[in-house]
Amino acid sequence: MTAPVDVLLMEDSEGDVLLVEEAVADFSPPVRLRVVDDGEQALRLLDDPTYGPPRLILMDVNTPRKGALEVLAELRQRPEWLAVPVVVYSSSSHPRDALRAYEAGANAYLAKPMMLTAFCELVQSTLQFWLSTVPVTERSVREAAPD
Repeated sequence: MTAPVDVLLMEDSEGDVLLVEEAVADFSPPVRLRVVDDGEQALRLLDDPTYGPPRLILMDVNTPRKGALEVLAELRQRPEWLAVPVVVYSSSSHPRDALRAYEAGANAYLAKPMMLTAFCELVQSTLQFWLSTVPVTERSVREAAPD
């Protein structure tokens, strides 16, 4: 059996968390989803030496206390987090919002579809790309981190 892949989800909407949980339920490789509901919690978790780098971070752009852009600005200044892909998603499809996310260091910006099934499919295709297609392993992420 394949070891689970760690994914961090920063999302304050319980409904969206449930949709992401549904999307990862039968994903292969198996996903161990860690959910935080704001940016401060995300940064505390990422600073926890027992957590280790997740293979992927999914962030809703607007969460309480610190949003995705603020968290990204901090993460991208830390060499140990440069190799971890961060996907920001929002209900906005405005190019200006996407540009802000990319300027902050996002690897991708996705507009959330209005249909629930389409949102689940978007999460699954995102996982497929970042966890199965892109040739980054947990080991290479750890090795990229400075001692």
